[in-house]
Amino acid sequence: GQLGDGTSVKSVTPKTIFASGATAVSVGHAFTCAIVDGALFCWGQNTFGALGDGTTVSKSSPQKIIEGGVSAVATGAHH
Repeated sequence: GQLGDGTSVKSVTPKTIFASGATAVSVGHAFTCAIVDGALFCWGQNTFGALGDGTTVSKSSPQKIIEGGVSAVATGAHH
């Protein structure tokens, strides 16, 4: 689910995830986060709560984590 296209299918071609451009993207071990219009979105594996949505349920499409005011994002292996 870390591609963010709503599936867990591998792809060798790029996918468009957001209609407007992301200003920042950060990729963790098996998840991705992006800033779009000042909001933070994350998706992918969430076994250790890395997405920051208060769950450990993995998501295959972007989930809004913070509504606005985000200017930078950094990810690690499980955070």
